[in-house]
Amino acid sequence: SEIDPPVDEKYWQQMSSKILSAARLLHEQTRDIYKTATVEFNKWSIVLKVSGYNQIKMRKRSGDTIHFAMKYGKNRDTMFRILEERNIYPDDKYSQIRFTMSTDMIADHVDMFRSLAAENVEWWKNS
Repeated sequence: SEIDPPVDEKYWQQMSSKILSAARLLHEQTRDIYKTATVEFNKWSIVLKVSGYNQIKMRKRSGDTIHFAMKYGKNRDTMFRILEERNIYPDDKYSQIRFTMSTDMIADHVDMFRSLAAENVEWWKNS
């Protein structure tokens, strides 16, 4: 796997302020679910982490599109249903649910991300 070296928030402000804003929004809106989540800035991704485990990984795609990856533990089917009910059809790779979304759609889908967060919080305890 390719190395994703750490960078700072300023790097992402220049790389994609829209993805940075989306990451901040999701961090804020999932704080009550993920509790101790931190935001990690890497060269190729922004990651919400809890106890060192990735919860939501966001990677820039062309335009203002974000590729999301979330581990699902034993809650794969529920997480797929949450997305499919919104006409988002994810991939399943490396025990992660993966999908893309325009940055412009994130604010309108906060409820969906909160539902996904509730399913993948502490996924490592039920893998």
